[in-house]
Amino acid sequence: MRIGKRKTSILVLLSIIVALVGLILLISNTWISVTEYSLSPVSVNGVRIVLISDLHGCEFGEDNQRLIEGIAEQEADMICLAGDMFSEPSDMGQFLSLVTELVKLAPTFISYGNTEKAFEQQWGNYWVHDAERLGAIVLDESFVDVEIGGQKLRVGGLFNYAFTGNEDTERQVESDTFRFLDNFGRTNTFKILLCHRPDSFIFHEAYDDWKIDVLLCGHTHGGLVRLPFLGGLYVPDQGWFPQYDKGCFSLGEIKMVITSGLTGYGWIPRIMNPPEITLICLGE
Repeated sequence: MRIGKRKTSILVLLSIIVALVGLILLISNTWISVTEYSLSPVSVNGVRIVLISDLHGCEFGEDNQRLIEGIAEQEADMICLAGDMFSEPSDMGQFLSLVTELVKLAPTFISYGNTEKAFEQQWGNYWVHDAERLGAIVLDESFVDVEIGGQKLRVGGLFNYAFTGNEDTERQVESDTFRFLDNFGRTNTFKILLCHRPDSFIFHEAYDDWKIDVLLCGHTHGGLVRLPFLGGLYVPDQGWFPQYDKGCFSLGEIKMVITSGLTGYGWIPRIMNPPEITLICLGE
């Protein structure tokens, strides 16, 4: 009898553990959180920016209705999609449906991630024309000067790396990326750059070379697995327990905000790291 009771107790305990793990995984991959950062003092005041990234063709509710509602609740002045929003042609319908709704809420800016670049290599850049036809602004080593919330802003987008690495200076200066960043910084207007990979600026202290006020990044997925007191577990290029997994960081004179994104990566789920809408409040 005692053995039977012990087996029953073990089974109950295992069932509770399995249920808790299942609940953690469910919350970590479906419950949308909102993280807010206030950047002050800055030269603009009262601009609210929603930042999302790394949707990877997934949906939160039918036609992303839960995601759209979560973004709408932030009452943003501008919405920024910092890359890896889709991967396959089959994702395009839901992506464009999302863009259709977002542009109704606020001016919407889209920059490239890994998946957008890979998509174009195989299927072309027709998605850019479709997104712009809906009213979004797609930025790839380009920028626009706009007025948002009564404030003048320069908003740009970059995917390539901003540092030289082992390249010689002459080759770097002649690159399109160098010319873009140089031109982007030639203004006293407040400058916001969407840059999918934070690696583009954190290595080799590349941030010291460019005049940018705020970097908006994704790519890291928050380390996918987040551990109490330790943060993200692993980020490509940064390795284990990365310094720049998610959050707001100072890179010299630049403020860098990294959103942990919305999904896992491939078959790897998020753990203790719920999908994230990031709200950045400038001057509040």
